[in-house]
This record gives sequence, C-alpha cells and structure tokens, in this order.
Amino acid sequence: MKPTLLAIILASISLPALHAQVTMEFGYFHTFHLQPPAELHDWIEVPSSWQSGTQFPGDSEHSHRFRDTTWLYHFNSSHPLINVQVPLWQGDKAKWVLHEAMMINSWGELSFMFGGEWSYKHNDRLESAIQLGFLTGYGMLNELEGASIKPIMGGDVIFGPNYTLTYTLGDHWRTRLYLNHALIGLGLHYQITLPGA
Repeated sequence: MKPTLLAIILASISLPALHAQVTMEFGYFHTFHLQPPAELHDWIEVPSSWQSGTQFPGDSEHSHRFRDTTWLYHFNSSHPLINVQVPLWQGDKAKWVLHEAMMINSWGELSFMFGGEWSYKHNDRLESAIQLGFLTGYGMLNELEGASIKPIMGGDVIFGPNYTLTYTLGDHWRTRLYLNHALIGLGLHYQITLPGA
C-alpha cells in the first residue's frame, strides 16, 4: 500500500520540535500616523433650541435646531500588544509563520489580527518581516472623511500589509519598527518560546 501524501508530510515533520518554536510576545508600541487627523461629520442638536410644534403646520409636537458639524478626530497612539507566532516553515535565514495578535487599536478599542508573516534574518540581531492579514475593530473608518483605508464590505475588518524591522536586545527583549501606508510605530516587546510537547 502506497503511503498517502498526508502520511509523508506528517512523517517528515517533528511535531514536538515544531511546537517548541511557537513564540509569544508581550509588548507595547507607539504609533505616528502619516495622515493628518481624519474629519468626522455629524448633525448636532443646538442646546436650548426646543420649540413647541403647535406653531408649525401639521401634527408636529416639538422641534429642535441642528447644526452641521465637522471636527478633527485624533487617533489613539498607545498600543499594548500580545501576539503568537506559529511556525509553518523555516530555512537557514527565512521563515513563514502564522501570526495572531490582540491589541488596543487606533480607536482605543480591542482589536484582533490574523494573518501570515514572512521574515528574513539579516544577522544574529536584525530581522525584517512582511505581514499580510486581517485586523478587526475598524468599523469607525466608515464614518470618517479622508481616511486612507476602508473596511472590507463596509464592516469593521481591514486587510493589508505591514513591514517590521526587529532588533534583538537580548534573550527575550526585542525593539521593533512598524511601517505601513498609514502609520509608523516603535515598540518594545518581551518574547518567550513555548515549551515543547
């Protein structure tokens, strides 16, 4: 009986060794948004503008005065972060990982990220990575004028790439530069490797 493709793959992977490479990070990064504060529009009731509706034609009971208002919305720049990286493939200098993260986003709300990451190790301390994935919690972008990115299908999930440059300070500490079309970020992270099975 010929071995199946799945059996060949499972036989060629050392699962405990692969599990031992799963890493978790706890960190914080500060962002500098590349675009100016976005504009938010709304109709706001003018205080003390209530009037009895009996002086108007029809069956009005009351009326208020509203004004068309525009103001600048400043994004949150402080982002606590927890992320987990599950290795899919690893070579001498490059590797592919499954990337999952939980963070406080640009709106100050809890956000979840899921995607893939390809990284390249330039030397013992410096590593570049390109991430591509989905990020939740950005529904308010639908309300902004001039936002540089819009959620998928008018929902609260955005999709796109991100570049990082990581410098290893020691066995566990990492400093990281984040870069995409909307922001630049600088972070400090503590990384642990989960024990093997």
